[in-house]
Amino acid sequence: MKSITLFGLLFLNCFRLVLSQELEVGVVVDSVKCANDASQSYAAYIPSSYSSGQEWPIVYIFEPAARGSLPVNKYSQIAEELGFILVCSNNSKNGSWDIGLAAADAVFLDTQQRLKIDKNLVFTSGFSGGSRLALSIAVITKQIRGVIGVAAAQPPVDSYQMSKYSDFLYAGLVGNRDMNYQEHKQFSKTLDVWGIANILIVSELDHQWAPPEDFRIAMLWMLTRSGISIEDKLNKSLNEKLNGLSDSVSIVDKIRMEGYLDAYGSSQSSTEPGKKQLKIEEKIFRKEIKLRLQLRDSLNAAIDNYSNSVSRNWIMNSIEQYKKRINKTSDINLFLMYHRVLDYIRAISIETGFRLLNAKEYDQAKLCIEIWSVYLSNPRIKHWWWAKIAAMKEDYQECISQLELLAETSFNDWERLQNEKVFDLVRSDAKYQEILSKIKSN
Repeated sequence: MKSITLFGLLFLNCFRLVLSQELEVGVVVDSVKCANDASQSYAAYIPSSYSSGQEWPIVYIFEPAARGSLPVNKYSQIAEELGFILVCSNNSKNGSWDIGLAAADAVFLDTQQRLKIDKNLVFTSGFSGGSRLALSIAVITKQIRGVIGVAAAQPPVDSYQMSKYSDFLYAGLVGNRDMNYQEHKQFSKTLDVWGIANILIVSELDHQWAPPEDFRIAMLWMLTRSGISIEDKLNKSLNEKLNGLSDSVSIVDKIRMEGYLDAYGSSQSSTEPGKKQLKIEEKIFRKEIKLRLQLRDSLNAAIDNYSNSVSRNWIMNSIEQYKKRINKTSDINLFLMYHRVLDYIRAISIETGFRLLNAKEYDQAKLCIEIWSVYLSNPRIKHWWWAKIAAMKEDYQECISQLELLAETSFNDWERLQNEKVFDLVRSDAKYQEILSKIKSN
């Protein structure tokens, strides 16, 4: 595993290079090339009030698909309001710790050379795998003030995991329909036992970036705990969050957030409803783990013996059954559990499918993509990817067949089809031209 070697430069009074690309303030800059490594770049937002006459807080974000401008655009107005710099690597992505840590090195060094950064107010954040990377960086460097983990918590590498000796703040942001919801709940309890300051903010979402209002609360909390006098904004925001929560957010989470309000002199609340709800959630959690293990084992069995339809059909039927149960159940805890189980099978089918595709295990990858398609009730995904896989295998007839089926789904993104190089296999064929004409007319 690569360790961060350049991050220490962030905290040295080193010579500041004169760089050719000036960073415009008050706007999102999609791509800033790193001066010391032109292969690395990042998206950035510098508050319009920025000046080099003072040091500024900064949040380094890591996006699992290397879409740097996505979270920067999403949270730029919060950076503008609260006065911090926001950057996100365009290179860091899921799949390789070395790639992620190298991207962190490059971005840390470049921002240090360009900007005036407050070494005591450096934060990391990320979504999904990027969240795990953000926490790892805090553990490795021991120089991060706080981590905002969105939709995932501890990394899988033991030496990169937070422990009772960690000395930074942690804010967890997760949807109650997210497959990693229970992970965040358990992690928050662990941090409480360790005596590490943390906050858990739950939204009514599945596995996706947190809404801006939740990220704002997390940053307000981080800054308040770091001695910045914005407690009134934090208390107001938390009260608004609590008042806006529907019954689909557990009582435990409401009590938990009210507990943080108590720390700032706000209303008191009883913990008795929370104890009752905790027992219910523990029971649901055990059931959820059992269902997830069944789905995982069935997916592995289907991949190992992809010509046998038994495991495949069981997964497909399970997905449809969970969808029906979501619509029928009046129990909010079961409603959310089925959402999380479906989110889990979506995630593992996508991740496993693309891993198999990269390994050129095409038939097994097709099976995973089909599961993904069934989850979304969207046959376009299946026919698009099956057509691509057929082209990769140089199976002309199957490629044309899948493209015909794709056209019948009212697919109309003909430019995407034309720009996909793998379809050069069939591009000159008259049948392909007919399909293209149909897609253009959809």
